[in-house]
Amino acid sequence: MLGKFYYPAVFTIADDGITVTYPDFDFIVTQGMNLQEAFEKAEEALGIGIADYLERGIMPPAASDILKYKTSENTYTALISIDMDEWTKTYSTKSIRKNVTLPAWLNQLAEKENINFSSLLQEALLQKMGLSKRHQ
Repeated sequence: MLGKFYYPAVFTIADDGITVTYPDFDFIVTQGMNLQEAFEKAEEALGIGIADYLERGIMPPAASDILKYKTSENTYTALISIDMDEWTKTYSTKSIRKNVTLPAWLNQLAEKENINFSSLLQEALLQKMGLSKRHQ
């Protein structure tokens, strides 16, 4: 389980929208036209950034202290949290390869019927675990 991550985000308000940056990640930048959209995109962008680290086998940097970021007339800081277990269920599209063993006669019959083994296995696993396709 990946758990929750918390990072300070700096929101900069301009006439054309709100830009969100993360001081702990120099490559995460997003924006929204209003505050609600900026917060939604801030969470999504944080998830993408953390997932990038984790996919490379690297732990993301430690979160800095939110109190060290001073606000000004057009900026403020907020702590953004992301549950990476939930984020991964919703957004991850990475597929992994699994080998399965089945009798040769069953394989031949399934191939004659043009059965897609990957799709069938995914559907069976989702049904067995009581999940919907939105978790894919």
